[in-house]
Amino acid sequence: MVEESPMKMPHDTLLPHTMGWLCSYTPVEVPLAAGYLPVRLSGGEGLPRRRDPRIYHLMCPFVRAVFHEYVDNTGFLPQRMVFVRCCDAMLRLYDLWRAYLDSRVDFLDLPKISSPQAVRYLAQVLEGWALSLSQGSPRKVTTDGLLNAIRGMNRARAFFRELFRSLRRPRGPVPYSWIHARVRQWLARPTDAVLSRIRSEWESSQQGSVASAGGARVILTSTMLDQAGLIRIMEEAGLHIVADDECLGARHFDQDVRETRDPYMALAERYLSRWPCPRMKGSRERLAMLDRLLEETAAEGVVLVQLKFCDQSGFDIPLLKAHLQARGVPFLVVENDYGEGGSGQVRTRIEAFAEMLHQPWG
Repeated sequence: MVEESPMKMPHDTLLPHTMGWLCSYTPVEVPLAAGYLPVRLSGGEGLPRRRDPRIYHLMCPFVRAVFHEYVDNTGFLPQRMVFVRCCDAMLRLYDLWRAYLDSRVDFLDLPKISSPQAVRYLAQVLEGWALSLSQGSPRKVTTDGLLNAIRGMNRARAFFRELFRSLRRPRGPVPYSWIHARVRQWLARPTDAVLSRIRSEWESSQQGSVASAGGARVILTSTMLDQAGLIRIMEEAGLHIVADDECLGARHFDQDVRETRDPYMALAERYLSRWPCPRMKGSRERLAMLDRLLEETAAEGVVLVQLKFCDQSGFDIPLLKAHLQARGVPFLVVENDYGEGGSGQVRTRIEAFAEMLHQPWG
């Protein structure tokens, strides 16, 4: 079977009513209930080297890549855009989007904790957003419509959780790169047709039509990682990614939304209590999840792909390093500047790490 690269939906194939989003904490069920197709936007795999006076050149390269991707293609923007208060760089992108791009822009306040008060607050934020969307959107957001959207997203989450669990098998039917590509395909167009096609491909792979992954077992941890080139380097070096902790990886599909008659509270509970990112809660929960993954997958090492200028993930590095050293788990940090993910230096460091893990003393 010929492997395809992660799909970035061409702008001119977007449906008439689209809602663009970026952060994994965006409750996409709400725009779905309002008749929008929630399209996850990407900056592609590379960042233009030219500087743009409209955006600071030492800002998060993912944010810069998204801005460059869409500011130069203003005829193909989603009709509406939603930002979440997740990090300072994303707030600056929100400002830039309003200034230079022709989309109606929404903004959601997001608590950093999951206390009962925070859940109630987020539920109110989402209910207000739904009311705003109901004005001028394809359809009014109703309780039944929101519950239908929740059920559909829960079905998709359950399927993708199954894909990620398959990586833990000694000889899984597909490598991590295959799953990463299909996740990006579905996020770019989360329709039943796309999910059905991915499911069919998965069922075919169960019969051995896709090569199995092998090599030293590692956990991949990162923030936003759209660049398939970095993943291919890891697999070509002999690393078998058995689990991930990445914004739009397994973490994105953690936990379903309770299907109750108070969908706003259920959405708030799920999005605030799910597997946390570096921005949320603090390090204790993240280290506990990493320990759990190490035990469940028997991983031999951890690779952290650190997005350059991402302060929140950068603060995690000393904590992760000390925690893993205490456990005797090898740990590699790879800086991702969103430009030359396949550079010789990056490849050499990953290959050296893979060789070390293959040694008897690794």
